[in-house]
Amino acid sequence: MLGHLRHIVRSRTVEDIFDRSVAALREIGLTRVYFQGPIGSDRSLTRNTASFGFPETWQKSYELNWQVHDPIPDAASRIGGPLYWHRLPSSVSLSENELAYMEFLREMQMGQGICMLQYGNVSRVGLIAASTDPDGPEVESIDREFFQFVGMSSFMRFCQLVTMDPDIPVQLSGREQDVLYWMAQGRSNSAIADVLGIRQDTVNTYVKRIFAKLEVFDRTSAVMKGVRQGMVIVSDPISELVADQMRAKYRRDG
Repeated sequence: MLGHLRHIVRSRTVEDIFDRSVAALREIGLTRVYFQGPIGSDRSLTRNTASFGFPETWQKSYELNWQVHDPIPDAASRIGGPLYWHRLPSSVSLSENELAYMEFLREMQMGQGICMLQYGNVSRVGLIAASTDPDGPEVESIDREFFQFVGMSSFMRFCQLVTMDPDIPVQLSGREQDVLYWMAQGRSNSAIADVLGIRQDTVNTYVKRIFAKLEVFDRTSAVMKGVRQGMVIVSDPISELVADQMRAKYRRDG
């Protein structure tokens, strides 16, 4: 088991971290894994998801409809450690939409699983979640301490790699730079869509492209890399004036 953890903390790329974490968890029977980030109180902010073994239908539906109704990260934040999402604490009161999401998980044969929040530098928060195969062992029989070690070491290494990543110039399109700029101002995807006069789905697509080009998994890392490369300014006292001008420009240009 320690060998798996050593491989994770010695990973040289984000892809290595994912692959080695999946391999480590499969060793203890957790054959389906996903990572999400960033995790925050605003559920409307896009969470980038990397998954292995889970139904593709779940991920697509999650990104389109279910993210804002997912109670699992909020519940995990109250625990401070591994959480079985099929046994949410009694203190967690679910809305009708949140109950519908949990039912959707059961329909996807994802009704049982374990997850935990991951904490990194500059207030970055991620989520690691895993489950067994539908006909596999009970999730609660799995070594939860090892799951916790994998979650902690994988995110620690992720934050180190992103921080240490050399500033290799990245080419973003003009519209991608616009989206990254407003991400740096702390705007949600819906707010960016309003500023640029485009659909939120279109902004979601631009955000995913930005993550891919910058080789990051969360908004904070994207902004940090953009700042280091001089593509964005984190704060701007005349941002509202610029926003008004950009709204007028994009709506005039159609």
